[in-house]
Amino acid sequence: MNFIQEMGWLLHRIRVKFRLGPATPVQDRFHFNQYTWLVGFSMDHDWCAVMKKLLDIIFEGEVDTAEHTSPELELLNMGLLHKAVKRNCRPMVELLLNFMQINASDGGDNKEMQVNKPPDRFLFRPECVGPVGVTPLHVAASMSGYETVLDALTDDPGMVGIEAWKSAKDNTGLTPRDYASLKGH
Repeated sequence: MNFIQEMGWLLHRIRVKFRLGPATPVQDRFHFNQYTWLVGFSMDHDWCAVMKKLLDIIFEGEVDTAEHTSPELELLNMGLLHKAVKRNCRPMVELLLNFMQINASDGGDNKEMQVNKPPDRFLFRPECVGPVGVTPLHVAASMSGYETVLDALTDDPGMVGIEAWKSAKDNTGLTPRDYASLKGH
C-alpha cells in the first residue's frame, strides 16, 4: 500500500507540473530517500516498466538530489545491475544495460539517436565494479542457472561485456571466465 501511495504522489506531482507548464511555482521536489525506496521495491518485484519510469523521473529533475553529487552516481551506488543479476532477472538486466539518459537536446526518445550513441553513454555497464570488487559478470559466472543473464551481460549495447568477460578482475585477480571455469562451466 505504501508503494502505491508514494508512486501515486510522485506521478501526481509530475502531472501537475506538466499541466501547469514551465510557469509552475517551484514546489518541493520528491525526497531522495522516498525515491530510493520506490526503486528498491520495484527491483524486488522485477517491475521493469516501473523501474524505467523511475529512472526517467530522476533525470527530469523531479527528485531532490541536492545532498548527492549526481543522479548518475547515486544510481550506480545503489548497485542496481548487481541486484538484477543476483535476482536472475534477465528483463531487468537488459533494461538497465540499455538505459541511457536522454535529454531533449539529444532528440528525445528517438530510437535512432539511441543506437548511434557511443558506448560510454550507457549508465549501467557489465564491467562496473560493485561490492567486494566484483562485476555483474563475476556474479553471474559464479552462479548456476544464470546463463540467460550472462548472455545479456555479454551482449550489452556498448559491447564491453564480452571483453570484460576475459579481462575484468576481482580483488583476487580472477576474471568472470575464471569464475565460470572454477564452477565447471
